[in-house]
Amino acid sequence: MKLTNYIMDLGRPVAFYPELKKLTGSTTATILLCQLLYWTPRTKHDDKWIYKTNYDIEEETGLTYNEQKTAKKLLSELGIIEYEVKRWDRTTRYRVEEETLNFLWEDIKSGSTKEIETPIVDEPDTPAEPDEESPEAYFKKKWEDGKESREEFEKTMKGGITKKKDKNLDLVDGVIDATKSYGMKRAGDVAKIITTIEKKLHMNISADKRWDSFVEFAYINEKKGKPVHVFLEWLTSQNDFEVKYWPPQRMMTFYPQAFVETEKVKPIENWADAPVKEEEEVYAPMPESLSRRRE
Repeated sequence: MKLTNYIMDLGRPVAFYPELKKLTGSTTATILLCQLLYWTPRTKHDDKWIYKTNYDIEEETGLTYNEQKTAKKLLSELGIIEYEVKRWDRTTRYRVEEETLNFLWEDIKSGSTKEIETPIVDEPDTPAEPDEESPEAYFKKKWEDGKESREEFEKTMKGGITKKKDKNLDLVDGVIDATKSYGMKRAGDVAKIITTIEKKLHMNISADKRWDSFVEFAYINEKKGKPVHVFLEWLTSQNDFEVKYWPPQRMMTFYPQAFVETEKVKPIENWADAPVKEEEEVYAPMPESLSRRRE
């Protein structure tokens, strides 16, 4: 592949202003700050809050979970940003404190404040804060949630093979019965989910392992009455939807929102008060013999 074509496939570049490192003292913190400054005039919220998950920031900047964690902590201690983690959907909201940022910048440019020394930002992996959940912990939880289904699948497959040997059934009967097993049915359901996703989003997800967790997640929700095609219809109907900004992890976060009931119909408590549809009375025509007698 040519270098120019390869670069075009890398996606949107990230703005980085080296001069800001004099203020933050950190390359990773500067990258995060530049990205937040990019989104500040583009946010839909009047109070200038920017809502992003860890996955969003990693997709946009390449910063890992731990790099983001230490970078936003540093920016917060400097008073440059304010942030708050929303536990229910693992979204963090950020806001740049523009007055503080401008004040610190003017101090540095005037020479009244020394440049900040670079702190140790890229720390080794540390446990997640109480109000955060790391990607590793999230996927481990999802793996444990699917453990029961996987064990049931293995048990069914082993039991099916043993059953065929005990009954001495021929090969054809064994193959026909296997197609009705839990494992074969599950494989068919998973294949349908993959096909639905690929057709709706116009992309091939088989080569990307990140989609494996989402397919498993969608399969579990299908069993709970929340089909993936309903979620995809809701997702693609959003005004600002662009598939490149919706990685599988973000889709799992917003999956339940597609099934929020906006209006509930109240049941009729007293059937006597229920409205009765009035039917038009229909009369039979008068017999000809009687009609003649009247004349």
